[in-house]
Amino acid sequence: MIRLDYAASQIGAVWKMGWNRPGWEETLDRTVDGVFKSFWAIFLAVPFSFLGFYSARRFAERTPDATESLLAHAPFALGLGIHSVAFLADWGVQLAALIFCARALSIGWRITDVIVGFNWLQLIITMVQSAPYAVLGVTGALDSAKPLFLVTSIFVLAFLWGYLRRSFAARISPTIGLMVVVLLVGLLTNLIIGGLASMMLRPVTIIVQSGS
Repeated sequence: MIRLDYAASQIGAVWKMGWNRPGWEETLDRTVDGVFKSFWAIFLAVPFSFLGFYSARRFAERTPDATESLLAHAPFALGLGIHSVAFLADWGVQLAALIFCARALSIGWRITDVIVGFNWLQLIITMVQSAPYAVLGVTGALDSAKPLFLVTSIFVLAFLWGYLRRSFAARISPTIGLMVVVLLVGLLTNLIIGGLASMMLRPVTIIVQSGS
């Protein structure tokens, strides 16, 4: 385990990195130990990811327009398992893509900034993204959650931009390219897993519906 005060200091450092505030370079733990410790961010992010899944499922179950969705009818354990695979795959593939980009740009000496920064960044993003889903699950009102989804999306893009500029020490043009890579890799990963999940869940959904 890692100490909560250590995790808080790293979250604070990445927060400063993302918004270009002074002090992040002195606080970010670039040691080998710091790189390994940064992967604890995955475990810290899991409860917030599961909150998003549970809230989205609850909304699907309660909303007439969404009652035919796979999310509403799939067994909870299976749906949660697929969500977990998607969550971990998205995290891992995006990180791998950024490491590849750092090597391709011949800035391997900044890989520690890339890895440590990305892991703690993803924790912050997962926490923030769970908020509109929680509102959606509690209220069941999509119209009330839509503005929060929009604000969250803008925040994520701005925060990711700042992280990429500082961790890669990149100018505007390379940062745009890195943003495209991250977003495309994330989109493709989710499309592939979503397609596989649909093929897996469709027969299960039919069985559940016919048995009810």
